[in-house]
Amino acid sequence: MKEKKIRIPDELAQLIEQTAREQKISENKLITQAIQQYFKSPVKKEDIPTLRQIICKYRSKCSKCGRTISIGEMAMWSKDVGTICLDCVVSAQSDKAIAMKYVKIRELQKTLKTLKKTCDEYADKLIRMKQEIDVYILLQQFKNLYKKMEAFPYQRELLTEFKTLLEQAQQLLPELEAVFHIQVKPKKKVMYR
Repeated sequence: MKEKKIRIPDELAQLIEQTAREQKISENKLITQAIQQYFKSPVKKEDIPTLRQIICKYRSKCSKCGRTISIGEMAMWSKDVGTICLDCVVSAQSDKAIAMKYVKIRELQKTLKTLKKTCDEYADKLIRMKQEIDVYILLQQFKNLYKKMEAFPYQRELLTEFKTLLEQAQQLLPELEAVFHIQVKPKKKVMYR
């Protein structure tokens, strides 16, 4: 027989001693029987459900506590067990340090989601403000050109400058339509009879 040395927690050592006394067998025999039983067990690795961490796409209920898990919330899932909320996973952990890490991860994920949403909102506002500034600058250029044209109505250079500004406005139009969610349609020419 081969000799193996292993380290086990004190609580488990006490449990082995107590069980061996109750069954009136040696600790060695008890451990050997337990290991043999483990390897004879009909439960295979494939039969043990493995939980995957998911982000819920649909509203569901926790299969352990029955709490409603909302859309976008993190949860654990397996085909056999179903959806389990992270609160139940944390409470099932025997190691409190691991449980606290799950809680901290959950808090950080919620904070990250909120910050991402806020950043997206600010990015949208920034894009809109840039478009508004571009429109304002273009309008100022048109006003200045209009004043020049009033002062000197027959200068060819002013018409060329006007044409250039008009082309810039036409290039800016699709971006404005996208940002302001409008569609600018050219007016139909009215024919008078």
